[in-house]
Amino acid sequence: MIKDLVSIIIPVYNRKTIIEEVVECAVNQTYKNIEVIIVDNNSTDGTYEFLKSKYEDNHSVCIYQNETNIGPVRNWKKCLEYAHGEFCKILWSDDLMENEFIEKAVNILRKENDIAFVYSKVSGAQVGMDRNYGITSYSLGRDGKYEKDIFLEKMCRFDGSVPLSPGCALFRTKDIKIVTEIPNDFEISYLDTGAGPDVLIYLFASKNYKYIYYLDDVLNYFRSHSGSISCSGIDLYYSYLTALLYFMTNILRNKKYKMMLLKNAIMHCVESGKTFIETYEIIKRCDKGISFLIFFILYEKEILAFIGK
Repeated sequence: MIKDLVSIIIPVYNRKTIIEEVVECAVNQTYKNIEVIIVDNNSTDGTYEFLKSKYEDNHSVCIYQNETNIGPVRNWKKCLEYAHGEFCKILWSDDLMENEFIEKAVNILRKENDIAFVYSKVSGAQVGMDRNYGITSYSLGRDGKYEKDIFLEKMCRFDGSVPLSPGCALFRTKDIKIVTEIPNDFEISYLDTGAGPDVLIYLFASKNYKYIYYLDDVLNYFRSHSGSISCSGIDLYYSYLTALLYFMTNILRNKKYKMMLLKNAIMHCVESGKTFIETYEIIKRCDKGISFLIFFILYEKEILAFIGK
């Protein structure tokens, strides 16, 4: 890893009409010690050819293309293999960031060795609209260091107050771990959507640190469009639930967070109109070791509310 260099990695597939704006927000960062790594996942719409014609002479931009489409998550890993920087920003091929984000975030990580990552508040927007036209999300409070347990607890509550996607954060490259397989009993294919492996990037990065750092400015933009997963209508709840359970049970081994996740799963079942038995069967798939009696004792309040509904 090259000290102080920031690798901005952009995995891309079939984004010819919008990729230029994304790359421009990377190359126009106020922090200049960067490399922009773009890996085209064998696009069929001319994305790779457009990128080569536009940025081939830009020495800060490196463009690669996979011989075959290897799927989104494996393409994230391919991007990471090309990265040389001490720090890394994942920039999804339909999202944007403000020009000063890297500078602000890297200055914090260089000074604070006990911080896992730096992330900012996010604005959502439609592609083609003004980047400030959207709902602001992931507001944690004032700028500053927060104990990572605050971040993890909010994540386990699924209350929408912290991001699941790592696209609004800067990490130390050595801390980024991209998982392609997550044990589960729901027959989930995480490689198709990336939901699950993306949140594990935060979790693995935080494992050996005490704090995270939050910037209370909108410095990143998650944009939706007809081709984005967020607009596909796919229910990703169990993808994220099983990924979080896997980490809390097998890696962090934190029973408190595991119980919070199981409780959240019960409430999700209730709100989805599942029957009592269906709910129990789903929780058994989340945690094979839970008995019916323990299930009832631990979640009596939620079950009784469900029965009386």
